[in-house]
Amino acid sequence: MRPYSLWSHSAHHGRRAVPGRRAPSSYPRAVSDRYGDDVLSSPSPHHRRRPTAQPFPARTGEVVEEVESGFVGAVLAVEKSGGQHVVVLEDRHGATRTFPLGPGFWVDGAPVLLTPPPPAPGPGPDRRAPHGRT
Repeated sequence: MRPYSLWSHSAHHGRRAVPGRRAPSSYPRAVSDRYGDDVLSSPSPHHRRRPTAQPFPARTGEVVEEVESGFVGAVLAVEKSGGQHVVVLEDRHGATRTFPLGPGFWVDGAPVLLTPPPPAPGPGPDRRAPHGRT
């Protein structure tokens, strides 16, 4: 029996070892790196990006979901309490809960940033004729 050598496998494949030459490899010389240099450096086009929250005015009657608790309800009111705006939601069973306005809500399956509703238009200018003598 011969001692083990790097070239012993070539005898089994019908190849002869040539001194000074490397043994043939079954791998191609240029192997593509499918992972790239740094897998965390840039987002892959195959990964979906997390959707960004869009501002959404909390109008009365809009149905929203509070993400942390999973509470789903219609907007009853937006109030200012303790120096911050809060939204009062009522679920389908009539239970009400209050949450601070801002991020953490979903509307129609998309994240939103709840904002106070736009101010209601005030009464227009007084269009009555003056009642004075001229």
